[in-house]
Formats: sequence, C-alpha cells, structure tokens
Amino acid sequence: MTGNNAVGGLVGSSGLWVYGGTSSVAYNTISNVYNTGNVTGSGAMVGGLVGDAYITTISNSYATGTVAGYGAAGGLGGRVVASFVSNSYATGNVSASWDGAGGLIAYNIGTWMGPGPGDYAIGTVSHSYATGTVSGGINVGGLLGYSNIGLVTDSHATGNVSGTGAIGGTGTSAGGLVGFQQYSRVERSYATGNVSGVDSVGGLVGGSWYGAVVSQSYATGNVSGTRSIGGLVGHSNEAVSVLDSYATGAVSGNSEVGGLVGVNQESHVSRSYFAGTVSGTSNVGAIVGMNWDGGDVVQSYANRETSGQSAACGASFGGGICDGGMLTTAQLRDPFTFINNGYDFAAVWGKSVSGANNGMPVLRAFGDTVYDAYVNVAGSASTTYGTLASLGGLTMTGVNANRVTLGWGSAVTTALGAGSSNLSGPDVINATGSGGAVYVGSVAVDLTIDRAPLTISANASKTYDGLAFSGGSVAYSGFMNGETASVLSGTLLYGGTAQGAVNAGRYSLTASGLSSANYVITYVDGSLTINKAPLTIAVNGVTKITTASRSPAAVRSIPAS
Repeated sequence: MTGNNAVGGLVGSSGLWVYGGTSSVAYNTISNVYNTGNVTGSGAMVGGLVGDAYITTISNSYATGTVAGYGAAGGLGGRVVASFVSNSYATGNVSASWDGAGGLIAYNIGTWMGPGPGDYAIGTVSHSYATGTVSGGINVGGLLGYSNIGLVTDSHATGNVSGTGAIGGTGTSAGGLVGFQQYSRVERSYATGNVSGVDSVGGLVGGSWYGAVVSQSYATGNVSGTRSIGGLVGHSNEAVSVLDSYATGAVSGNSEVGGLVGVNQESHVSRSYFAGTVSGTSNVGAIVGMNWDGGDVVQSYANRETSGQSAACGASFGGGICDGGMLTTAQLRDPFTFINNGYDFAAVWGKSVSGANNGMPVLRAFGDTVYDAYVNVAGSASTTYGTLASLGGLTMTGVNANRVTLGWGSAVTTALGAGSSNLSGPDVINATGSGGAVYVGSVAVDLTIDRAPLTISANASKTYDGLAFSGGSVAYSGFMNGETASVLSGTLLYGGTAQGAVNAGRYSLTASGLSSANYVITYVDGSLTINKAPLTIAVNGVTKITTASRSPAAVRSIPAS
C-alpha cells in the first residue's frame, strides 16, 4: 500500500473519508483484523493497519509488514486519537524521515472531550507489543513515538530504536518503549531493545515531561547518545515520577548520563534500581546524571561494583536531593535490602525462584515465579538430647510471615550433641508457605540441648562355687537414637561387699566409672546373691547275711558311707 497522508494497510482513517487499503470508511471499531503487506506514505499518519484513528477501539488485531513515512509512521497505527488499543501487535520495521516513529503507534494522543475541564479521553494502549526496529528523526519509540494524555499499560517492545535528531542533529527523544510522553503514564511495561540517539535518550522513555509517570516498568537494552541519556528515562522534566522500576543495560554518553535517568529536573525517582554500567564525560552518575531544580532521588540504588561509577548522582543543583545508595552485588540480590527500605514485596516486587535477572528483584507484573513470603528467623529453643526442640520460641519478621510454617532443617536433628550453640544458615530452618515458595533470609537461633538421663542399674547372682566373686553386670535405661553402651566413655567398675564374696548370701553391688557428654548418668546400687550349692547324700553297698536256722547268729554289715 502506497499513499500520501493518512495511509493504512487496512484503513486509511477511522471515522473520516480518507484513502485506505481495503476500505475508505470505518467508524470507531477495528477488531479481529490484520495486514501482512508493507505500507509507505510520502506524508504523515502512516500505519501498518490504520493511518489515522479518532475515538476508535482497536483490538485483537495485528500488522506484520514494514511501514515507512515522512512522519507519524507506526507499525499498527500512524496517529491514534482518544482511542483504545488492546491485545494487538506489530512486527514490521518502521521508519520515519522526520517526526514520529513507533513500533506500534507513532502518535498516541488523548484529547479534551468536554464539557468539564477534566473531561479528557485518554489514549490508551494495553496488552500490546511491537518487535520491529524503529528509526526516525525525533519522537522515536519501540512501541510509541509520542504520547500526550496517554496511558501505556501491560505492553512491551523488543526492537532496537534509533533517532537521528532534528535538523542539525539535536532534540531526539528516543526511547525503547516511548520516544516522548507528557501528561501520560507508562505502567507495567518493558523494553529490551538497544536505543541510540542524540539527546533525551532512554532505555524505556526518551523524554518524560509535565507530570508523566513511569511505574512498575523496566528496560534491559543498551542506551547511547550525546546528552540527557538514561538507562530508563533520558530527561524527566516538571513533576515526573519514576517509581518501582529498574534498568540493567550499558548506558553511555557525553554529559548528563545516568543509570536510571539522565536529567532529573523538578522530578522524582523512588524505589528503583540500576544494575548496568554507566560511562560519560561530565555529570555522570550511577542513578542520575544531573539532578536539579528540586529533583529528588530516594530509596533508589545502583551497583558500586559494576556500574563504573562511585556516586549515585553526577551532579545536584538548585536544591536537588540525591539520597541514592551504592550497593554491592550481594546486597542487590538480597531482597531484605529492598524490603527494609520500603519496597513492596507483597504486591509489586519479588525475587525470582529460578534466579532470573541475575538474582536481583523483578516486578511481579511480568509473571516470573517469585517467592511469596520473605522471612528472617530469630529466637531460642531448648530440648533434651535425642529429642527435637519446639519451635515455639522462634519469631519471624518480613513479608507474608503469617503464611509461613517453620520446621527444623537438615542441620538440626536428634543426633545433635548436648550443649549450647548459635545456629545460622540455610540448613537450620525449613520454611513452607501456604501461598508459594518462602525465601528465608537471616537465621539466628540459640539452641540449648540438655543431657538426657541415663540409668545404670547393678545386679548379679551366682551359685556357691567356693570361688571369690569379682565384677558384676548392669542394665541400661535411657539410651536415645538407638545408641548402646559403646557411646559411653571410661571403664565400668564394680564395688561393694560383693567383691571377693565366697559364701552363700546377699551382698551389696555398686557400679561406677562411665561418663558421657550427652547423658547424665545415675547409678542404681544392686546386690549379688550367692545361692547355696545343692548337696546330695547317697546310700549304697548294703549286704544281708542269713542262715537257714533261726539262731540269733544272723549278721548285718553296713559299711560306712
């Protein structure tokens, strides 16, 4: 498709009688349609699907061809006014010779609808994306070139972005997601492409002015330019807020170069961090290059080990406040660094269970599986050897601790020896959560294990054998963990009147001599019983002599036994 102004691959203008690819008139709704052809316009408002849309809903639609125009060239739409774009995408490369190039939409504009002073129709782009490379003069963005009274939510762009600047090579406003925005918002969105330009160049938004907001969003691409260069936003001016966002790319420029924001003018940066590298010549900071006219940076951090910068802000003028912190990689990977400084890890932030984003915080909005609860564990516990201690003396602090159940980890078993110890480390506690995985930060447990009671009872018996008795025998009661006497130290000794006893009777028998670090030994005295030996008396050898007569001469002989 080729034309001049208001050229669209499917619709020239929504609501106006202007030349279009397959239909010259459409009004207010474009849904479930697509275009795969290339679109070229010699003028402005050139789109892969629609050239110019006014008060139009565009949904579930896409375009895949390349788009080229003089200005306002967009992969899906050229100029979209007071409209709602959702669940749509564009994959073609986009180029504009002059003003306005967007991977999805070149110009996204809200407008006053009256009658009240606040009756604005916001130009909204939701759940949409673009993947093509985008190039243009000024107002160049991976998703939107320009946004005024607009909202971008739950959307992303992955293509590289290049802005050549205005005549004379100035005034680019190039961003990985949005080239320039004013009175607008970017929420829960991201960009991954590399961005290059002259000034006001940002990994997510190039220029962000007049109360604009960037919230819960991130950029990972490399960013380069001359001045006002930021990993997230190139230039924030007049009451702009950057909240709960981060950038990780390499940022380079000449002046006013910052990991998050190049120039933070009368604007606010909070609860955001930078984990890439920054280089430049003047006014270079790990978080903000130049912070001035009352701009403030709070609760925001950068990596002092890898950023290449020692200061959070390159320069602060006109009452600007720079309260950013320079942290180590380990600190940036510790969620409690952020939790303890006001970051919302219950609803906004999280740490990836798989270690995504180099172990540093991610935003929950993008679907990473993150830990649901974050707890530090401290307290004391006591028990007796061979028995697990109760966890009732332990307390948890952190996020969603009420969803966590504690158990002892592999380092705490019934085999731990008696004594007192200070336990720490990941193997001490096993935490399970009703809402998902649990991140356990610090563990500090004072564990006391008392010795278990062990009774050794002496007792013995024998039958009289004419020999002196020595030694004895004992019975054990109280061994834990299936242990036997082999765990005891020392030599078992016997005493009492039993030692050396010979004759039948009852004698005292005692035991002693054993010790243990894990048992308190109690000896119970017993006795030795020497039973009488049995004695048998046998009668034998009887002889009887008789005669036939009845004379008293009969003789009896009984031998002595």
